[in-house]
Amino acid sequence: MEEITIEEFKKHIRNIVNCLINLAPSRNRFTQMIFLLPKNLGEMTETYPHLFSKEGLPFLIQLGIRVGEKVDIEPAYGVRGTSKIFADNIRDIVNRTFELFRKEEVRKVLGKWLEMEIPDLRKEWFKQKLQIVFSEPTLGEDAKRVLKTMSEKSSSEYWWSITIDDLERETGISKDRLYVICDFLEEFDIAKKYSPDGIQLSDIGSEFKEVIKEMLV
Repeated sequence: MEEITIEEFKKHIRNIVNCLINLAPSRNRFTQMIFLLPKNLGEMTETYPHLFSKEGLPFLIQLGIRVGEKVDIEPAYGVRGTSKIFADNIRDIVNRTFELFRKEEVRKVLGKWLEMEIPDLRKEWFKQKLQIVFSEPTLGEDAKRVLKTMSEKSSSEYWWSITIDDLERETGISKDRLYVICDFLEEFDIAKKYSPDGIQLSDIGSEFKEVIKEMLV
């Protein structure tokens, strides 16, 4: 076997790290799409008109995107031996990459050895989801008001839990609209209902509450 220098070896490791980083949904439009699923077909058609056109749909289906009233990913176990395993397997690789680079020691050692910055890709994706939510033209501003109220008025510093009644009183937003906003935040795994009439941060939302605070300024 041909001998390899340390610098050449580092180059190959760097290639692996860069490939994994570029799979993140914050950096790759295909993985971004699959990590936003499931979604309604109408919403996906509006967001990706070319991909969900007559010409684009057959290709998506071949890659394992299941298209009906809801757009979702075909479970790989049900389509073994076909190209439709692609999306589910890529999602699994990205989830494993999230777990790998969430470990500070991994990022620190690799970053120092390879002389490159390695981000926490889960945090990066969570921040991008917040940007998507806040920029949504009909719900974004009110979603920001809801999160800001949760951060300031909740008695729970960890979960920011609050009732719909308290949100209505503090924000002046109607209950019907608050329920829509809560569903919207839950759809992006930023917050979740802890009861039919109460909302709190999701697990990852609680983990990255400092990111939320930074983006509420």
